[in-house]
Amino acid sequence: GGLNWYAGVGGGLGSWSYDFNGNKNNGTFLFGAGDIGVEYNFAEVPIQISLDLRPELYFNSDGYRDNNFGPDLALGIRYKFD
Repeated sequence: GGLNWYAGVGGGLGSWSYDFNGNKNNGTFLFGAGDIGVEYNFAEVPIQISLDLRPELYFNSDGYRDNNFGPDLALGIRYKFD
């Protein structure tokens, strides 16, 4: 039980493709991401809540995003198996 914090890094590869009203675009992108967050484990019940901040830096994303930086924020509620 209790409050914990965590941090890490990661990355990914993705692609997009669309054809809408005669507008077509497709491509691939790479991104690097960090992750920092806090979580709380309840001692009485097997539930865990977390709050994460994930800043992402995109490469080769021409047409996918308006800029190459995008932060994400997430709230998670999970059942914890022991």
